[in-house]
Amino acid sequence: MRFLIYFENIINPFKGGTERAAHNLASCLHLKGHDIITLAKYRSEERCDFPIFYLPSQDIISNDNIEFIEKVINENQIDVLINEGGNTSDVQLFNHLKLKTKVQIITCLHFAAFQGFGKEYYADFDLRSLTSVFKILKKPINQYNALKLFRSNYTTILEYSDEFIVLNEEFKKQIVFLTGLKEYSSKIKIIPNINILTPENFIKKKENIILYVGRLQYETKRVDRLIKAWSIVENNLNNWDLVILGDGPDRRWYESLSDKMNLKRVHFEGRKDPTAYYKKAKIITLVSTHESFGMTLVEGMAFGCVPVVFNSYPTASEILDDGECGVLVEPFKLADYAEALRGLCMAPHKLSKLSELAIVKASQYTGDQILPLWDKLIQGKWS
Repeated sequence: MRFLIYFENIINPFKGGTERAAHNLASCLHLKGHDIITLAKYRSEERCDFPIFYLPSQDIISNDNIEFIEKVINENQIDVLINEGGNTSDVQLFNHLKLKTKVQIITCLHFAAFQGFGKEYYADFDLRSLTSVFKILKKPINQYNALKLFRSNYTTILEYSDEFIVLNEEFKKQIVFLTGLKEYSSKIKIIPNINILTPENFIKKKENIILYVGRLQYETKRVDRLIKAWSIVENNLNNWDLVILGDGPDRRWYESLSDKMNLKRVHFEGRKDPTAYYKKAKIITLVSTHESFGMTLVEGMAFGCVPVVFNSYPTASEILDDGECGVLVEPFKLADYAEALRGLCMAPHKLSKLSELAIVKASQYTGDQILPLWDKLIQGKWS
């Protein structure tokens, strides 16, 4: 079959979480013999592993875009169109109402429907800036407008897409509640993200490294929590290092925070292929306020990294079993998080056991396990 996969950015696996998830799916479909073509809104000089087209207009529902997509579909004999941007207003273009095509249209949502609007709404406001203060004051208006937009977008998906993919049952419930469209709930399918980073032979010799992989942005990611937790235990863990892999708008602020706290063994490595770091690290961390899935956790677990995570989003407790293949910490208690790190680092036998179980758990998210769900969906055999 021939697939056209869209996201607003090119699906470079090192660019972001949605890009990585889309790239992994495309790679697995390609390995199964399917032809993959990609489509993006924003042009980029970054690497893309598949043929790529760009939308001619930034006005997403322009006639130019509609005509262009229909032309790409027809000339390339596309069978399935996958829109990976289910959380954006691009869904107002990628549907059967706008596109006069008979191809199967599948929309993927890589976020929770209410992401950013729960009890931790204030958790990511950076009170160093007046902008965040104004956001707090405008919370009711912002929530109303955002939820109104989400309701419109998700209603369009349910009514005019063939299938709507979410990451877990809780996300499905949120969509149905928000739209009120129970009659379309059968369109909503649950398919986890695919991890394609797995070692051929697991190397048991690891280093005393606690690892973070992700975007260095204050909002949602909150790496300052990890730095502060590390400051509590650094002096007790003399032979351990904290390695922060990634880049983003707040990298310099995080580096400055580390310097101000006089931390000696925090290393900012920039944006790099994380594979080599997964091989070396013993612990993988996530301290976000909100996440959709947490690809870096699954990737790290596949290499035997033990995850330590704030239990702040629904899929956290699905990806790891607390005390069995990782540690879930109540949001956002830094002392408890620090103690979870210290406890693992000071108990090598326990850490080794959890490492083995993490590998087993991560095996549930390989292409061999997840791609059959996509096969059933595309072939109309979902039951």
